[in-house]
Amino acid sequence: MKQKTPQVQAQPVRVGTNGFAIASFVTSLFGIVILGLVFGFIALDQLKHSNQEGRGFAIAGIAISFTYLGFAILGMLLMMIFFGVFVTPLLAL
Repeated sequence: MKQKTPQVQAQPVRVGTNGFAIASFVTSLFGIVILGLVFGFIALDQLKHSNQEGRGFAIAGIAISFTYLGFAILGMLLMMIFFGVFVTPLLAL
C-alpha cells in the first residue's frame, strides 16, 4: 500500500505593516483630518493588492478623521447659531 503524505498549505507571508495605514492613524490622532483620510484610503487600496498588515490602522485613521470632521462641522454650526441669535441683535443697538 502506498501511503499518502499530508499536504500542508503555506500561509501567505505578511510583509509588514503598510506605511500609509500607520500615517493615517498618526495624522488623524494629531487632528490633521485631510491627511488622515487621504492616507487611510490609499492604505486600504494598497492593502487589497498586497500581503501587508495595517487594515485596522487604516480604518481607525479614517474613523478618527471623520469623527474630528464631524465635531468641527458641528462646532461651526453651533458658532453660527450662537452669533446669529445672540450677537447680531446686540450689533443692531
